Amino acid sequence: YFLPGNLGGLYGQLQQSLGEGVDANKQSSGRIGYAAGPVNVAFSYGVTDTSPNKFKHTNVAGSWNFGFMNLMAQYDLTKAGSVDQKAMLLGAVVPLGQGEIHAAYTKSKIDNPTGADPDANQLAFGYIYNLSKRTALYGHYSQIKNKNGAAFVVGAIAGSSALNAKSTGYEVGVRHSF
Repeated sequence: YFLPGNLGGLYGQLQQSLGEGVDANKQSSGRIGYAAGPVNVAFSYGVTDTSPNKFKHTNVAGSWNFGFMNLMAQYDLTKAGSVDQKAMLLGAVVPLGQGEIHAAYTKSKIDNPTGADPDANQLAFGYIYNLSKRTALYGHYSQIKNKNGAAFVVGAIAGSSALNAKSTGYEVGVRHSF
């Protein structure tokens, strides 16, 4: 369900999915937010029954458009059984002529009662140059520094690991929408 679009900046949605004939894997989630003028804030919460545990995801985020820069922040909490992962993000988008500079810093920490608490920091930078309304050139760089048993990777390539190490990624390309 989506809230109607005429609520003075208030927006939201609810979602429910059944467990495909079994009690496990049922999912419920919702999001509520407010966007008006330069401000956009939102809160979301979701639960998936992964029997015997529940997977819970909570997120609060906001952005403020100052005109010369759009500043954003996010706090994310994921709980799976007795393990919690907390992540915080600070980011900015700065318009520059026909382009935009993107920058973000993310800190992630896993609270694991059975051992070390892995954590990681990520820096990401990018530039997008708009050739037209539908076509842009882009380039991005990102690096994750893992500690205490963390193994996050840029791009999350299946089978790859950066256990207690750095993971770096680059991309360049052309985006075109039809």
